[in-house]
Amino acid sequence: FTEFLNQIDGIADNSRMLILSSTNNPEMLDDAVKREGRVDVTLDFPYFGKEQAAAVFAAKFSSATQVDWDAIAGFLIQRNINLSGAKIAAEVTELVLSYGVDPTHEQVREYFDAKHGSSFNFS
Repeated sequence: FTEFLNQIDGIADNSRMLILSSTNNPEMLDDAVKREGRVDVTLDFPYFGKEQAAAVFAAKFSSATQVDWDAIAGFLIQRNINLSGAKIAAEVTELVLSYGVDPTHEQVREYFDAKHGSSFNFS
């Protein structure tokens, strides 16, 4: 850990360098990493809301018009599933691998029921 901090400090001494970093868990970062001079700018990208998530799912599965993506996104948020872009991309990939690019409403419900343990009715 000390070597990591020394490397950051060594790079930061060069005013022409920009260090980019990211985390899904900023609360877990040690204060030594976050101190001024090491992290000067912080950008927060919040999780997707229901409408944003539904729009992404609908765009990725544009031919699956019978699926109520708004209900699916609402279910995920209700289950406290954090809908980051990476999380949605992973869900899309798994759905495609399981059911192809045109899943039915029943297949999507089955997938999310199995994955997130649900008694929620998507209908």
